[in-house]
Amino acid sequence: MVENVRSINFSFKHNLVLAKSALLNALGEDVKKEVSVIEDDLLLNTNKYEYDELMNNAFQNNPTWKTLEIAQKIFEEKVDQAKSGHLPKIGVMGSVNMINNAYKYGLVSEVNKFSWTVGVGMQLPIFNGFRTSAEVDEAQYRLEKIKSQKILLENGLGILVKKALVDFESASDQQAALRSAMESAIDNCSLNDRAYQSDLVELQDLIEAQIFEAIMKVQFYKAQFTYYESLAELELIVGSSQQE
Repeated sequence: MVENVRSINFSFKHNLVLAKSALLNALGEDVKKEVSVIEDDLLLNTNKYEYDELMNNAFQNNPTWKTLEIAQKIFEEKVDQAKSGHLPKIGVMGSVNMINNAYKYGLVSEVNKFSWTVGVGMQLPIFNGFRTSAEVDEAQYRLEKIKSQKILLENGLGILVKKALVDFESASDQQAALRSAMESAIDNCSLNDRAYQSDLVELQDLIEAQIFEAIMKVQFYKAQFTYYESLAELELIVGSSQQE
């Protein structure tokens, strides 16, 4: 058993070196640089998240969704623009001319010194080879394509957010349960230790309690890692920190 534990310890050391190298690489540092990880109290996030609220945050922070919303508004205007081709074009024209001259004969007589004109023009499309109808259909098709992409993105985000939320809640419940189990194992080991000192239990009972304590600690730390990993995944999908 001792040799087996020593072998596991070598494996842990190997994984620790690889983890530190990956951390340095993620930070943009030289992998040859020494880095030490200190133990810190990781506070349990007790917030309860609602699916609808997470979806709203995901939509607000997703750049693709914002792009599709802008594209939809643009193509809605393009549809209206294309439909306007069926409508007549009306224009109002006018002009005013005034000659400021004291001479009042010939071309600068009182009648010719001031004049104005007003006109109204209208262009009515009668036949353009159904081009306008085709332009309307094209704009409408592009708009429907954008709407379809929004639906696909909405469904995809919904699945991702739902899965991340379920994983986070499951990891949270598991961590809380294993924390209680670990504390019970620690108390049990301490109790067996005092009992052994008083010759109330056998050495085998103490060793079993110590092994069980170690197992529960490992399971709790693993659950703690899974918890923060699922929280990070949820924040990545939603696009904002959930611990504020």
